[in-house]
Amino acid sequence: MDSCNDCGSAIPGSYYRSRKDIVCEPCGTRLIEERKRNAAGYLWRGILFAFLGGCLGLLVRWGFEAMFAGDYSFLQPIAALLRFVIFIVVTVLVVVGAKMGSGGRGGTVLQFCAAVFTYLALSLAFVPLILNRMPGVPHTPGLVWAVVQSALEGPFTSVTRNLMNVTGLIAIFFCVALAWAGAAESKLVDGPFDAPGAERTMFKSMG
Repeated sequence: MDSCNDCGSAIPGSYYRSRKDIVCEPCGTRLIEERKRNAAGYLWRGILFAFLGGCLGLLVRWGFEAMFAGDYSFLQPIAALLRFVIFIVVTVLVVVGAKMGSGGRGGTVLQFCAAVFTYLALSLAFVPLILNRMPGVPHTPGLVWAVVQSALEGPFTSVTRNLMNVTGLIAIFFCVALAWAGAAESKLVDGPFDAPGAERTMFKSMG
């Protein structure tokens, strides 16, 4: 007879799955109630960690774009490939932050935040680069806000200047969709299921 991975008691009847572990029905019910009770706290922590992941991703992309801000035309094919890798790295940082902060829970709110933070990290990385190209110009709040708006609109307006830039827009939206999918809700506790012994018997009969 199987035993509960949480309390160690035997499982004579139905059971739950906590991640990959088998737990008894009382422990499964308790874990579900604990998850509901702490949901708000985990949600806010997930949003915070996703935001921090986005900030780190912004720094990563800013560093990469700053490195290729000069005349490196002979490296452009490599830069295009590396830029997509950087996009994925930024997305992973946001998703890992969302999942880590929420204790692996995820959810619709975290999906929305992860998608937004990914887009912001990928687009706002150009703000310091644009400001650095304005030597001697006072960085007033109005100027900074105008640059921020320009950076947010950049992936779209760049397509109007050169149709080939649509590949960058597609890559950004691919990463946004990836962030949305990566922060989806995960069932940490699932069930109830039939007795573990019955489950094994069923699989044996199928074999």
